[in-house]
Amino acid sequence: MRISRRRFHVKNFHHPNQGLLHDEVWECMCPALRERCKNGWAALFRNTVLHELPAERLAEGKSDDHGRPTVGLYTISGLLLMQQMFDWTFDQTEEAFLARLDVRWALRQTLGTSISKKTIQRYHKVLQGDEGSCDEVFENVTSTLLKKLDISVQSQRLDSTHVLSDMAVIGRSMLFRRTITKLLRLIEKVDIAVYGTIPEELRNRYIGSDGKGVFGRKQSGEERQQFTEQAARDMHLLVKQFADHEVISKSRQYLLLRTVFSQQCEVVEDVPAIRKNPGGNTIQNPSDPDATYSGNKGVGYKVHLTETMNETGEPNFVTSVTMAPACENDSLAFESILEKLEDKGRLPEVLPADAGYGSDENVERAASKGIELVSPVPGGKQYDPAEISYDQFQLNEDNTVCKCPAGHAPKSSTFHADRGQVWAQMDPALCQSCPLLAYCGVQRNKSTKQPNGRIDFRLKAIRCAKRRCFEQTEEFRKKYRLRAGIESLNSALKRRMGLKRLRGRGQKAMRHAVTMKLAGWNILRAVEVCNYRKKMERKARVSG
Repeated sequence: MRISRRRFHVKNFHHPNQGLLHDEVWECMCPALRERCKNGWAALFRNTVLHELPAERLAEGKSDDHGRPTVGLYTISGLLLMQQMFDWTFDQTEEAFLARLDVRWALRQTLGTSISKKTIQRYHKVLQGDEGSCDEVFENVTSTLLKKLDISVQSQRLDSTHVLSDMAVIGRSMLFRRTITKLLRLIEKVDIAVYGTIPEELRNRYIGSDGKGVFGRKQSGEERQQFTEQAARDMHLLVKQFADHEVISKSRQYLLLRTVFSQQCEVVEDVPAIRKNPGGNTIQNPSDPDATYSGNKGVGYKVHLTETMNETGEPNFVTSVTMAPACENDSLAFESILEKLEDKGRLPEVLPADAGYGSDENVERAASKGIELVSPVPGGKQYDPAEISYDQFQLNEDNTVCKCPAGHAPKSSTFHADRGQVWAQMDPALCQSCPLLAYCGVQRNKSTKQPNGRIDFRLKAIRCAKRRCFEQTEEFRKKYRLRAGIESLNSALKRRMGLKRLRGRGQKAMRHAVTMKLAGWNILRAVEVCNYRKKMERKARVSG
């Protein structure tokens, strides 16, 4: 039996260290293009970045000695990185490789090589399916550039930005319709007899001749509400009808419909009702089930970024990137951000961040690693110098109360270490005549409204009170004002790198695209750093 050689492929590594006897691409360039390549991204990519790409990951499943040779694995790895770095489509990526001399030279290719669009798409799918590949590209490229350019990571800043996948932003009515339509089309393919058991009116409402008219025409608010309630009843019917079906109940379309129904509706006495506030951690579009909703930014995903911070004027580098659901609070991602920075030896000494990251737990977590997290106390409570804060209570070494702000000693005091909670019993008679009573947090009887002398607070309240006081100082303002610089990074990434709306869908595709784009951003930053330093050297020579 003859086996086709096309089923097997020999690994073709053509390592970047292998030089070319005759660099015909370089000779075809005009002097202006040569100068541009030497001083731009192409030289850095050719001499530094290409060596750091995980070509071995693309070789998995390939033969060592049998079959046709693959495309150069370092070449395709570099081309896929360029695709994200310049925000190219697959057609633009193919055209750039075939027509641009700087791209060929950066990839160490000769004039006779070619790559098809289908090949680019196939290897893109392979890398996208390998969750660790994008992280390896980003970490290898970033570590190499930081070391080569001697970039300090002692001062960094942290922020999050919102990104949208290649999906439509739809309302609840359209969400129901698309979810039901997907299931009906599946049932029609799987078993036409079972499809016939579904009420004809329901079928026509979504995939029949009336379907597009009902949901596509201009509707008033009352009509839209009626259609949404009807769709909820239809979903409830389908969920019950196919719950025990051997094939359909296990299908992706049925599970999606059941999830959407459970998130958006509730059943009261076997009658479905639409939830008024389903929350943000819900499916927003069947085409991208991983996208969630943020009350501030809308549908999509959240990307947490840390960036180096300097006052010399040099461009800054992104040191970590973390993907998270749009509905997730910023503070929940802080621990994983610190872990990433610590694993790569990039922990800063100072880290300004907005109030979303400034919980007491995160401040203590950062302090345990020697990091000063400069962030306002979340919650919006303003510092009032006239108010008696808990940091004005004097504590003993065992965290029990020694004296209240008025200087009175308690009758008794205890400290619960497991909860970090301080309790004290003051003399009610002293509290009633105390001039600070109006500003004190002493508890009062519900009936008489008189102080009962009980004081109950946590050490967390003391730390937050001290932080609010520190926020009023010029020292805090000086440290915190540098945080605003990362907003320009978010804007530049969306304008230059296409980060505002990506072409992929799903958590895996979005994570791959975002991380690769940030690796490409650091490459462009490295070129700007080199040009900036050359400019400063020329100025120094002229002034000297």
